[in-house]
Amino acid sequence: MPGPKARDGKNKCRDLAPGTAKTIIENLIFLQLLRELKELNQGGSKGQSRHRPCSENPMTHLTSIRVSTDAQDTANRPGHILILFEKTGGGHLRLAEIIAEMLGSADTRISVVAGSDMLGDKTIDHIVNAWNRLIRSGLLRTADFTLNFFLRLFILPFLEVSARSQRFYDSLDAQAPDMIICTADGYGRSLGLYCGARNIPLVMAVSEISIFADLVCPRAIHLFCFQETADLIRSYDLGTGYFASTTDGNAPWRKRLGYLGRFFREFVLGYAGNPIYRDAGRQYPEKNHLPVHAIGPLAPRICHQAIDRDTFRRAHGMEPGVKTVLVASGSLGGKFVVDTVRALSKGFQGALNVVAMCGRCERTYRKVSALAGKSTPTRVYPFGYRDDFEAFIKAADCIVARPSAGTFMDSLIAKTPFLSLGRATSNDSGTLHIIRKYHIGKVCRRGRELVPELADLLNNLEKYRGNITAYLDRYPDSFEAQARALRDLVAGTGEIGRGTVLENGASRKH
Repeated sequence: MPGPKARDGKNKCRDLAPGTAKTIIENLIFLQLLRELKELNQGGSKGQSRHRPCSENPMTHLTSIRVSTDAQDTANRPGHILILFEKTGGGHLRLAEIIAEMLGSADTRISVVAGSDMLGDKTIDHIVNAWNRLIRSGLLRTADFTLNFFLRLFILPFLEVSARSQRFYDSLDAQAPDMIICTADGYGRSLGLYCGARNIPLVMAVSEISIFADLVCPRAIHLFCFQETADLIRSYDLGTGYFASTTDGNAPWRKRLGYLGRFFREFVLGYAGNPIYRDAGRQYPEKNHLPVHAIGPLAPRICHQAIDRDTFRRAHGMEPGVKTVLVASGSLGGKFVVDTVRALSKGFQGALNVVAMCGRCERTYRKVSALAGKSTPTRVYPFGYRDDFEAFIKAADCIVARPSAGTFMDSLIAKTPFLSLGRATSNDSGTLHIIRKYHIGKVCRRGRELVPELADLLNNLEKYRGNITAYLDRYPDSFEAQARALRDLVAGTGEIGRGTVLENGASRKH
């Protein structure tokens, strides 16, 4: 079997004690906080600001995005779309590359850039490493609280009003975009101020179903994959300081401290009534009418191409006539994969192919390989990191996985039912809601439910595949149809989807 790919040992997986992870993260946060406080005190109001956000009402928003077709204007300002992502996992880059593939043409220049690379900031690498180690170790609550909530509530506000904001504006000016599409967390507010001052359109592209406030921007059109996200985007009060204020790193320090105080009152002390996070499984009152567009699950063009399951299984050494289950946790591998494979090896009755995607974690690969050598009706096939992961999803009858948005969307397009355990970080919890609501898979509340729930799912595959087909009927039905819908949105027509689409507060039928 092919082993995991690794470069210079950097991708080796090591056990991390919870105390060690906590210490690393606390030190990282403390050092970053000291740096931003220093910048806040030194930034002051020295000199003339080079970037002044426009003074118009920040509650206003774009209602369309138009690409100029005037020859003279095109000659003066060539079309340049900047797609901004961040290196916090592969999902943001993946979505950026899909959008770039859909919008690519000879008349448009598209740049796909990581925000941290523009700034020359390596801090994000430490955050990503901490996240990956916690997820591999199964410490989901620690990862969720520290890196989803604590950073947003106590670090991000300082970054948004620090000297870093001007460096960010200067980096964007160097790119000279005519339009910005953002697939990353954390940049929404700063991009809104920049695009308002430069009078260029902004699209916030969201792959997650449940969202945080920094993915919402009053000046942007919001493009997302699942209609359920619309209600969450429109549940934020745009009159709060986070959305209404134009304060950034160029403001006087007293004004910046005032913004931080208001943010703390509204989102920290007032968290119960104004949470920074909105869960797709809950109902929230509508408080804005931002333009929102659902385009359906997005995946590369290759994911829409059919394969022959039996041929693929034979080519990779699997029994072709046996039910096949794919076990995955993105490219991380880790405890989830090992525990799931072990449970299926011991508890499943009857023949079963268990394909374990160990990602870049060598330790996971070794542990799963040891299970593969045992003689049981369940056959285990370990694989390392694969560039053709989507093909494995299509070749499987079912996928058991951590509910990340990218893997979930690939499974929908492949019409492969999804089974997940009920534990997930907040950014992935929306996947569990969709699975339950539309009966397109199963969610196990406890580990001991895994084997019986999987057996029931495998015995009713056609029912679940039919439910997936019915769910997807509300969205464009091919890569080409999605690409046309996205190009229409960029051109200003807003023609998204075949079902009910919310646009500027109104429902329409296509």
